[in-house]
This record gives sequence, C-alpha cells and structure tokens, in this order.
Amino acid sequence: MVDGQLLRPLDAGETFFHQSDQVSSMNFVVLAERAGPLEPVQIQTALDDLQREHGLLQTAVVRDQAQQLHFQLRPQARIALRCCQIKHEDWQGHIGELLTQGFAEGEAPLMRCLYLEFANRHSILALCLHHSIADGRSAMALLQSLLNHLAGAALPAAAVQSLPAMAEVMPAAYRWSEQPEAAQALKPKVVSDYRRHGAMSPLPWLDHTGPSSTPQLARLQLDTQTTQGLLARARSQATTLHAALCAAQLLATSRLQPELDAQVLMLASPVDMRKRLAMPVPTTPTGLFVSIISSSHRIETDTTLWPLAREIRQQMQAQLERGEGHLFYALYGLDGPAPDAAQTATLKKKLLASVPNTMVSNIGTIEAAAADPLLRNLSFALFPMPYQSLFTAASTYGDQLTLNIGFNAARLGPHADRLINSLEELLIQSAA
Repeated sequence: MVDGQLLRPLDAGETFFHQSDQVSSMNFVVLAERAGPLEPVQIQTALDDLQREHGLLQTAVVRDQAQQLHFQLRPQARIALRCCQIKHEDWQGHIGELLTQGFAEGEAPLMRCLYLEFANRHSILALCLHHSIADGRSAMALLQSLLNHLAGAALPAAAVQSLPAMAEVMPAAYRWSEQPEAAQALKPKVVSDYRRHGAMSPLPWLDHTGPSSTPQLARLQLDTQTTQGLLARARSQATTLHAALCAAQLLATSRLQPELDAQVLMLASPVDMRKRLAMPVPTTPTGLFVSIISSSHRIETDTTLWPLAREIRQQMQAQLERGEGHLFYALYGLDGPAPDAAQTATLKKKLLASVPNTMVSNIGTIEAAAADPLLRNLSFALFPMPYQSLFTAASTYGDQLTLNIGFNAARLGPHADRLINSLEELLIQSAA
C-alpha cells in the first residue's frame, strides 16, 4: 500500500454520514465493561494489530481535484489511545465527550480508543469510529475481536482487508441511479406515506434551532426477568422487541404534551442492509451497510404499546419490501456512487430542514468475546442530530437489555428526565 493513494470514492451512504457529521457529530461508540483492568501498552499493541487487518482503519476522507470525497490510504497513522483514571459514576460523561469530538476532514485514522479505569479496578474499553467506515454490527465485531486478542487469542486471518461499498452490491431491482424513472415514481409514495396521518405535531419542548450542545448519555439496563418478559410478550403479540422499544419511545414522547387528544410523531430507525444486498456481506472487515427508514404514527390518549408495536413492525416491513432502505440516500440527492460537491451541499440543507423525530437503533443480541472471562457487558451509543429528541441505542448481552440514550441537554432541558423515566416505566409495565 502506498501512503496517500486514493482507495476509492465514498458511496452515497458513506457520503451521507460524512456530511451529516459536518452538521452534528455522527461518531459511533462501542464499549465493553469489564470486571478488571487492562494494560495500556497491551491495548495499543492490540490496536496496531487490529488496524493492519482492516483497510478502512488505515484511511482518511479527502477530496480529489473534482471535489469528490474519497478514502485515502494512510497506513502509517496510528489509532490514538487515551487512558483515564475516573470515579465509577463519571463514565457516561467521558463517553458523551467521545461521541461529540468530530473527525476533521483529512484526519486519519477514522477510529479512536478510550480506556477508562475505575478506583475498584473495573474498566471500560471504548472504540469511537467515524460512521462512514462502520455500522453497529461491524463496529461491535471490531470490539469483540480486540477483546479476544487482548485475552491472548490470535486475530483471525483476513480474507480481504476491505469490502465493496454498499452501492456496489445493491440488487439490480434497487439500483435507483440506473432506473431514475422508477425512483421518481416511488418517491411520491414515500412522501405520501410520511403524511398519511396529516401534518406532524409540533414539539415545542425540543429546541432544535439553538447552537448550543450539551451531550448527555443516560443508561437504562433491564434485568433478565424484564428483558425475557419483553421478548415473550413481543412474540405473543406478533411483533418484535425492536418495535416495542420504538412504541415505548413514541408513547413516552407523547406524554410530554398530555393535553393533546392526538399527536402525529415521526420515528426513525437504522436498518441492517446486509441481507438485502446482491451478495452476502460479513460484519468483518469493517464497513457501512445500513440505511434509515422513517414512519409517522398517530398517538391518541388511548393508544397502548403492543398494538402500536404491531403497527410499527408492519409499517417497517412494508417499507423495506418496496425498497425504501435502498432508496433512502437517493431521497437526499445522493443517487450515484460518487456524489459531487453540489449534491453534498444540498444534503446539508435537507438535513437541517428535517422533520423532528425520535430514533431507536437495536443491534440485537451480542455474542460474548469468548476469550475474555472478565467481560460483563457490550453496548453502543450515538448522539442525536439537532432535529432528534433522543437516540436510543439498544443491545442485549447476557440476557439483559441495555439502552444507552444519547440526548442534548441544552435542547431538552428538564424534559430529558421525563422522557427517559416514562420510557423505563412503559417497558417494565409492558414486560409484566
């Protein structure tokens, strides 16, 4: 590999997250909580080994002469490791700070590592990635591989160092840039579906215009009994845990304006596209293979969680089947594999004009890093965009559901506690 060589252009999805990051930090953090310490020198050595196995961990994002965004090889740039001794109750603040420290254009590599050690010698190991090079599943695979390597296991030999961009493996039926007439026919249906319940209800309690940013991360962890109760109820109600989490978050949001008889609220959710592409795509080496779907839902005073969860699941399935996951980036003017400067400028304007929504991302059950006997939990976190009230990052490890809830305290103020407390209450009640 030649340092400074242009690897390939960013595709539409990678460009979307790169440009979104210019509006508000889109960093992706995965974290491991352990019942023991690690040695910083060993962490750095393991990071060096891991970096050599993943092509996108050796890159920066730069613009070529035509101002198109490219990944540029920077194999000599080492993953930065920061180590802190902290009080146990302070860890969320450190992760929140990590989430919102953006990567500058041209910075390499596009991953950082934070090691937190508590007074009782417990620890947290966190990886922070630029969202253009990773999604939830690939970032978690990176962390699991790193933990196993630290515990003495060899890194698996890489068949390839880099995967193709998601745009290159889109199914023929959903290659919208090659069939613009079909894409144009679908777009009005998508917009009409967003408006199926009428205009969105205003959220006067969400200040999404102010410039200030106070990142906060709240943690809800449901015990095994509650987690299993939610899973069992979801199955019996012909829906999913993810849909139940979405329903609970919408209902918690509606409780902030109890004087209204009905509210129309927007829900957004990332979706893993790996099973919806023209070829199987593994979770390693790292790469971005997600899209986002959004839907509007009418919440009335007598709306309850499980019927709403069924509606959410059915709506998401219908959207995915008609190709909305594949269409999402085209809705922002990113139709081709190498968006130009005009398209990315348009994207920024559209992002800032987005309808306020609440977001739930669930990467499901996470397998243990088998070689690490001191591992106690694996989870992830993101920070919401200015037009989002909450970003709830959900994962299940060891039969317990963890929700890391990112929010901007400057925009939510006292409403944050009300939202999170209502969300917890709804989930516990619904598991019974």
